[in-house]
Order: sequence, then C-alpha cells, then structure tokens
Amino acid sequence: MEGSVDLKVAEEAADALNLPLTHESVSLKELEKSLPNIVESIEESDFLQVGIAGPLYFASKEASNRGYKIIISGNGSDEIFAGYAKYFKAYNESEKKVIENLNYDVLNSYKINFDRDWKICTDNGLELRLPFTDHMLIEYTKNTY
Repeated sequence: MEGSVDLKVAEEAADALNLPLTHESVSLKELEKSLPNIVESIEESDFLQVGIAGPLYFASKEASNRGYKIIISGNGSDEIFAGYAKYFKAYNESEKKVIENLNYDVLNSYKINFDRDWKICTDNGLELRLPFTDHMLIEYTKNTY
C-alpha cells in the first residue's frame, strides 16, 4: 500500500543495488474487493494466511497482466537461514532448539507456505519457482548448523 514501510525499504534497496524497481500500490478499496478472490484461491479464510497471500496475489496478478509466465519467490530463505525472530528466541534457549525448529520448518514449508503460494500463482496463470528450496542448497545450509 502507498506509504508503507516495505515500499520505502524496497526503494532504498533498489537504489543501493542500482536496480530498477516497479511497484503498484493497492488501495484499501482494491484490497477489500480482492479478498474473496484471495480466500477462494488459497481455499481458507484464516486471517494470517489471507494476510500473507495478499501481497503475492497482487504481485502475481500484475506479473500475469504483464505477460510473464514464471514468478520467482524468496520463500524458504528464512527457514534455511534462520531469518525469523522465533529462531533468535529459540537460540536463547539452546542451539539444539534452533536446529530442531529449522529442520521442522524446512520439512513442513510445503504445507505451511508453498501450497498457499502455489495456489495463488497458479490461479493467476503463473508458475511459481522457489530457488531457496533447492535440495543442494538446503543440504549445504544444514551442514553449516
């Protein structure tokens, strides 16, 4: 949405990396109008899941409108590189707890995240690709824990 912190950070990152950035802002009215489509696509109405699916819905819809056939997501990176705050909290308990959490999340990402995201992208006519789910990359990171 226009004025969001995420948009500001994305603009700063694009500038720092000297990359072009294209963005489309979504109004509250557009979001409200699209909620039934999002819920239908992911086949659930859980507030958290709908909230996570929303940005990908709009991004994949825009990519499809621009004629793209594939969309690439960084999904999976937090699970293999311990990017969530919950891993930091677990680390304060024990290193073993972090490794257990990471392994669980990597093994279950397909049903927690990927299924939802695949449905959104497929319904918008796109193939979802997840480079951070590459088996060799996951094995490499597991060997560094």
